[in-house]
Amino acid sequence: MGRVYRIPMNQVAVSLSQDLWSIKAGPLKPVRIHGFMIAQSTDFGDAQEEGWVLLLKRNNSSATQGSGGTTPTSAAQMTSDTAVGFTAHINDTTKATGGAAVVEEPHVWNNRMPYSYFYPPELRPYIAPGELKTLELASPGADAMTMSGCMYVEEEG
Repeated sequence: MGRVYRIPMNQVAVSLSQDLWSIKAGPLKPVRIHGFMIAQSTDFGDAQEEGWVLLLKRNNSSATQGSGGTTPTSAAQMTSDTAVGFTAHINDTTKATGGAAVVEEPHVWNNRMPYSYFYPPELRPYIAPGELKTLELASPGADAMTMSGCMYVEEEG
């Protein structure tokens, strides 16, 4: 097993369709996504309930990560692990560009409850060296939200 890292997103304002997470694998080490969780802390109650579409997209090596967000500090599962060889972004309001994006998985999240999705080992999304994957919020809510969450990834090699 490779090194496992957490990519946190903590209390981020979200009001547009955007890449919540994007992971660009380094040139030599592939990455696998183990899972993610996301929640909102703004709207509660029946009247504010909405269903949002999340899209896991694969982009080829000519794709460029988006902008407008931040580059979080990825936290190693084991404190002795080395620094990451991939590049992670969160909350990119300008989405990834270039390449041919393919939707691998659509997810629908009811914002009233936190959404957690963890893959069985044989189905973990693979990011080849140099390639990019994004988890896009394709259908934002009617108003701005404050979101928090975490993506869990494994860097092989």
